[in-house]
Amino acid sequence: MLVPYTFQGVTSVAHLLVLPFDISGMLRSLILAAPALASAAATPPFCRSTPSDASWPTVSEWSSLNETIGGSLIRTVPVASSCWPDANGTFASPSPRSCQEVNDKWTNGTWHSELPESIDYQLYANNSCLPDESGSWTQKQGCKIGALPQYIVNSTEEVDVAAAMKWAADRNIRIVVKGTGHDLNGR
Repeated sequence: MLVPYTFQGVTSVAHLLVLPFDISGMLRSLILAAPALASAAATPPFCRSTPSDASWPTVSEWSSLNETIGGSLIRTVPVASSCWPDANGTFASPSPRSCQEVNDKWTNGTWHSELPESIDYQLYANNSCLPDESGSWTQKQGCKIGALPQYIVNSTEEVDVAAAMKWAADRNIRIVVKGTGHDLNGR
C-alpha cells in the first residue's frame, strides 16, 4: 500500500508493506526514516570543478597561487610522456625523465613514490600514459593526463599546504593527498 507523507513542504508517497506478523515497531522506524531518505534523494549531487568547467581557475590564478606558496606548484606532466614524442606538444614541458629511465624503473614503487607526478599503480590513473615497454602499453592508447592531478603542490611547509588547501576549497577544486602509507592498492 502507498502511504502519503509531507516533509519540508514536499509531499511524497512511501511503500508500506503489510506483513502477516507483527513488526509494527520496525515499520514505524521505516516510516520515520522515509522523510530523511527522501530528503537525501532530493539533494542535488555535489561536484567539484574540472578543467572543462567555466569555474576552473585561469592560468593567472594558478600563477598567483604559485607565488603565494613559494613556487612549489607543479603543472603535471606524466612521467612516461618522454616515451611519447608526439605527446610532448600536449604538455607545457616534456618529462625530464628519459624514456629509457622510465622503462628501467617503471616497476619500482620507491621510484614512483619519489616523483610527485607519478603513482605506483597506474591503473588508478586509467593507464593514461604508459611507457612503451610496459606490458599493457598500446600505441592506440596514447599519452594524456588521464586521472592524474592537473597541478601538484610539492611542499612540506605547513603554511603553504594550508594556503593551497584553502585556495582549492574556495574554488571548489578536489584535493588529493599523495602519501606512501601502508595501502598496497596505490591509495
